[in-house]
Amino acid sequence: MSPDDTLNKISVPSAPITPWRMYIIFTIFAVGFIYIFCGLIYRQLIQSKDLIDQANSQSEVIVWRPPTRGVIKDRNGVTLVENRVRWSVKANLLSLEGEIDKEYKSLVKAEKAKDNITRINYESLHQEARVNVLNRWLKKIWFVIDASNQKKSPSEKKKVKFLANSPERQVNVSALAKHMRDSRILKFTLISDLTFPELRNQISDEEADRSIARFIATLRIQISCPRILMPTLKFPSRN
Repeated sequence: MSPDDTLNKISVPSAPITPWRMYIIFTIFAVGFIYIFCGLIYRQLIQSKDLIDQANSQSEVIVWRPPTRGVIKDRNGVTLVENRVRWSVKANLLSLEGEIDKEYKSLVKAEKAKDNITRINYESLHQEARVNVLNRWLKKIWFVIDASNQKKSPSEKKKVKFLANSPERQVNVSALAKHMRDSRILKFTLISDLTFPELRNQISDEEADRSIARFIATLRIQISCPRILMPTLKFPSRN
């Protein structure tokens, strides 16, 4: 085979790449990279404050406080109805399903590891898992309540001592069972009244409001899951 035959078999582009085509391709890529680079600078440096404000506004929940409607008394001055604002702490059980399921599997595993087990009550273990998870959250909440209410004055110390005996430091097992049976899609009340009506003769409304404000501010810092618990829910009640 001669050299001329070898050259004839080599494929040659139908149209050679001219310099102006290279310039156009280079210009398109350069403009694209510059556009992306400028867009990143604009989003990260210029719009960063707006994006942070937007994210914060989306994570906040505004709850309107209903007005206090006063106290209704009879002719002798005995209080019949006290219309006041009540703050409660409620747990969203749907949001806690992941924690409850993990606790449930741990309980089942521990139960199966026992000797002489003939039958496992899975429903009872599921209820125990719910109670354990809610009690852990209650422990966190009461830690914040105790810390936010600790003052040096004797009256405040007396109040903290009184709150230490609150029955709502532990989950009401029968109430939780009734809740799961009747209204499981609704939120379960952990603490019914953060103003603690038993202390109304010891603290004023202003002191109660300040105590709740301290509690909510501290809760947002120390508990990292604000969407699981609703500490700012308010509604009027009749006592």
